Amino acid sequence: MNNPKENKTEATKKAIFLHFINGFYVLLGAIMIGTAAGAYVAFRDETRMHLGILIGIVVLGVFLMMEAVTGIVATLLRSQCGLLLYMVLLVLQFLFQFSVSVAALSMSGHDQMQLLICGWNKLSENEQDYVQNRIDCCGFGGVNSTHEDGHPNWEKYGCGDPQNKALESEACMVNTTATACYTVMKSAVDTGVKDGAAGCLGFSFIALFGIVVAYYYRKSISRDRDMYGTVLNEELL
Repeated sequence: MNNPKENKTEATKKAIFLHFINGFYVLLGAIMIGTAAGAYVAFRDETRMHLGILIGIVVLGVFLMMEAVTGIVATLLRSQCGLLLYMVLLVLQFLFQFSVSVAALSMSGHDQMQLLICGWNKLSENEQDYVQNRIDCCGFGGVNSTHEDGHPNWEKYGCGDPQNKALESEACMVNTTATACYTVMKSAVDTGVKDGAAGCLGFSFIALFGIVVAYYYRKSISRDRDMYGTVLNEELL
């Protein structure tokens, strides 16, 4: 028969580790929510185009905090049902993070360009002008790009013509050889995708480790209950 003291010690270590992971997720969720809210308040005019991204960050932060609270409560109460729910949430988190990280790491330069073109074309003309002024560029692919390549209709707006003020982008009005926005964004996007994918992959393995620990902690609870039930029956007999 297993030593009850050894079983209790192992269960305590697993519980401490689960509390550590959940505490980390609570902190991470709070940082995500606070950062998104702070960015919206401090740069309201500049973040109007990225409101969907900020909302997504808040949703992820809330999910992490709810998951962590579920894990903390289930661990403290030694609830098998609660731990099972917690493990399901961790599995969903692991699958999401692992899939996103693998997809990002396998993304080619052409895939990144197509993704940026798709995002650029969803911006309004005023928002495209704002981006061009902000990062000092002219059009997604340069002044000679076509509308199909993610560029506004420059014949309509007179890009590169100093006499035509219809287009607000200073980079286009002043310099017809201004750098394409894709060239300016490419390096930052490439670095961001790789760093984000690496971080996401790391978090996915933390979640996987948490699943394993939660499983064995739940198993130890079941074993302890069976063992104490057996001892109680022997005493009653």
